[in-house]
Amino acid sequence: GLHRAVWDLRWEGAARLENAKIDLGDPTEGPLAVPGTYRLRLSADGRTEEATLSVLPDGRSRATAADRQAQLAFALELRADLNRVVADIGEVRAIQAQADDLAQRLVGDGRAAGLVAAANRVSRSAAALEARLHNPKAEIVYDILAQRGGTQLHSNLVFLYISAVWGEGAPTMGVREVAAELEALIADLESKLAELKSGELADLEQQARALNLPRVLLKKPIESEELD
Repeated sequence: GLHRAVWDLRWEGAARLENAKIDLGDPTEGPLAVPGTYRLRLSADGRTEEATLSVLPDGRSRATAADRQAQLAFALELRADLNRVVADIGEVRAIQAQADDLAQRLVGDGRAAGLVAAANRVSRSAAALEARLHNPKAEIVYDILAQRGGTQLHSNLVFLYISAVWGEGAPTMGVREVAAELEALIADLESKLAELKSGELADLEQQARALNLPRVLLKKPIESEELD
């Protein structure tokens, strides 16, 4: 048969956050590849074929090659930040879901009263942390802006990332400063996630082991593909 592969001249986009409202664009859309020569590789049935492809600049664009490289590098940095946040939210959700499950299954079990209380504490802490990582209670896009506290980390990152993907030219000092602020917030929230895992969650797991119950399992981080 005949098979055809089509490249839209874009890098891989960021990971999608399940059950999240997005107020601008689609984070799975990747940044455009800069003009240059690319190596194409097709592997099938034990064979590999290679070819080259030249991407030419848009004659209407006034951006320099350096501008385009800076724009791409900035967009890829934001993509990595988004993937970190989505992975962090996956961990927080897994912690909360399994803590809730433990608490619900052991309600009324006198020997597990302390564990149920610990599971409820973990669930509340995880929910509070998720509410700072994104807007989990948003049911429509407008809720992201209308809810108390406004847009949270994930939404702000998506806005900045899509602006970089859709824009043209090197990022300004202003957007770089915003990106630095968001990266500092990521580090702060990840430290709180680490505290949750080493504190309340560790206590819950210790109690679960004492009762011969399964430990809480976390999701693996997201990895992004790269172009040649």
